[in-house]
Amino acid sequence: MSKKLLTIGGVGQVKGRIKGMGPVVLPIRDELDGQMRAADWLARAPFESISIVLRYSESSSDEVIIERVNKHRELPLAINVSMEQLKATGGNPDKLKAIVKPAINRCLGAVQKEYGLPDLSA
Repeated sequence: MSKKLLTIGGVGQVKGRIKGMGPVVLPIRDELDGQMRAADWLARAPFESISIVLRYSESSSDEVIIERVNKHRELPLAINVSMEQLKATGGNPDKLKAIVKPAINRCLGAVQKEYGLPDLSA
């Protein structure tokens, strides 16, 4: 299998634990990775892959943090997601997805805007 174009991870910035995040994030990653490949989305980009870190914090934020392309030609991104909202889902996969997927989409939208990439949803 070829290298993934998209990596998604999470890090806690406040105390707490979220159950069931892995089984929710992996299918989202696979779906978006497939869309990125089908659209040859990164063909004109100055990087080969994207890494998104979901920061489990006190509150959610629409701000996407775009860092510099690293030596691995990967573009690191981060976005804050409310730990309390995530915990309130009780680990329900549909509820977790309803919080996480829009945050991931905001990240990809910010990359699209910053680097003049085509609309991924087209």
